[in-house]
Amino acid sequence: MLVGYEREFFVFEHGCVAEATIDRRYRDKSSRWKRGYLVEARGCPGSTPAIALSAYEKALYTLKNLVENKRQTLFLAAELPTKRGIIPAGFHVHFGLRAGEDAQAFVRALETHFGGLIARYKRDVEPKFALEKKPWGFEFRRLPATVDPVELTKVLSKIWPN
Repeated sequence: MLVGYEREFFVFEHGCVAEATIDRRYRDKSSRWKRGYLVEARGCPGSTPAIALSAYEKALYTLKNLVENKRQTLFLAAELPTKRGIIPAGFHVHFGLRAGEDAQAFVRALETHFGGLIARYKRDVEPKFALEKKPWGFEFRRLPATVDPVELTKVLSKIWPN
């Protein structure tokens, strides 16, 4: 089993939300109108949550440098109100599964531990925050971006197979 972390950040310039001017591969591709305002720090998947955390931190360092070189900054928030509505930002956890592997224990652990945050931002009722099936497994999309990646790693590590 593999796990990977992906966290979305808003881009600010001169104190206001701004369209990211960095390379398109770092931009959120989930919807047309929010694409320019969100960027993603996406680490390579790892065989343990600790390896996933390390890869995420490396991706975040790279992203911060790219954004700062454009005189922009990253802003962490679970959501941002705009004229077009609320733009949510999430912390997504990717699970890569081999035949016969089941990650439902991890989903239950995350929903139990972070249930208050999930409910606060209504990420438990919106269909767009459901589990998303991927060719390699699935993506858990219910966590808001404000979840602490170290805390997330501790939760997963407690039940991760050796």
